[in-house]
Amino acid sequence: MKNVLFLVRNTLKVTFRKKGNYIVYLLLPLLGIVFALAIYSGAKSEPVQIGLIDKDQTALSAYLVQETAKAGNYTLTPLQETEIKNNLLDQTLEAAIIIPGGYEKSIVTGSPAAIKIISLKGQDTTAWLEQFFNLQTRNLKDLAAAAGGDETAFRGLFQKYSSHPLQVSAVELQDESVSKDITLTSFGFLLMFVMLGAGLTSHAILNEKKTRTYHRICASPVSPKEYLSANALSSLIIVTVQTLFIIVALQYLFRIETYVPATLLFFILLLFGLVSIGIGLITTAFSSSSYMAGTLSTLILTPTCMLGGCFWPVSLMPETMQKIAHFMPQWWALDAIQKMQSGSSLSEILMNIAILVAFAAAFFLIAVYRFARESNIQKFV
Repeated sequence: MKNVLFLVRNTLKVTFRKKGNYIVYLLLPLLGIVFALAIYSGAKSEPVQIGLIDKDQTALSAYLVQETAKAGNYTLTPLQETEIKNNLLDQTLEAAIIIPGGYEKSIVTGSPAAIKIISLKGQDTTAWLEQFFNLQTRNLKDLAAAAGGDETAFRGLFQKYSSHPLQVSAVELQDESVSKDITLTSFGFLLMFVMLGAGLTSHAILNEKKTRTYHRICASPVSPKEYLSANALSSLIIVTVQTLFIIVALQYLFRIETYVPATLLFFILLLFGLVSIGIGLITTAFSSSSYMAGTLSTLILTPTCMLGGCFWPVSLMPETMQKIAHFMPQWWALDAIQKMQSGSSLSEILMNIAILVAFAAAFFLIAVYRFARESNIQKFV
């Protein structure tokens, strides 16, 4: 135990001898989360640009135009029919609405003319508009039926209908689902930084191999198991401080709601930190050069983060990829966080915890076995 503590103290001392490592391990992950939160929460939908051609030019058609602008996130722009094609092709407009001439008279007679909607983007743009005009047409058709086909009576009823809209009181509710999704994606970036930091700490072994320090350590009474335990404990201390710093900063400095109890969040991130340390040790154990270690780290970190849902929701990926995601420790960590955001208790994420522990144990055992049988350390470059 004495040897392990000595090696831990030495590793921490060497790691933080460079002041830049404070930025790498503490500030960089925090800034990454805050930046991701700012990017995703700041994304707002722009009004849809709609072209308008009103051939009817009546009070009824003007009413439809006014209600369309009020009901949806649309900007209506009057234009000529000859301008439709060019505006749609150069994407100046998303769609064009054509109210046919004689529309009001067709309503009065009980045979409403069709309002034409033109778009190159299909139902994604036109579906809401079609439903809106169908609803308005049905209401106006009911007024015409009540007027008995009398145009003067219809206009009187329409005047009352349009000047006395339904009174609705609105109560604004906070949609926490969007905020939770944004926060979960930001935690995906945090997992990536945890893996990166744990990998950098484990790769301290590479420098000791290059300087032949590792060879001298192995020649001493220190066993490979003690050496790896010291390196893992050093990494765990750094991950613990890193995680505590980020959670405290998010909740008390930036006042960001994570929707997860701080203790449970810390526990999950710490477990994932152990998994990341194991991955870093395996990368080091199977590397015969600095170049190979860097390549392995890149090949492991980026694809697994992509498949595990760190950069985007797993639900957006093809079904085959979603199944592969279950083999990534990132998925189990994010799934545990998502469950806790939904109000799940610790007992409901025991499967996630068990699998993360299994990942960590497997990686550590493989690394210990590899280091114990390694005999080519003097050729490391």
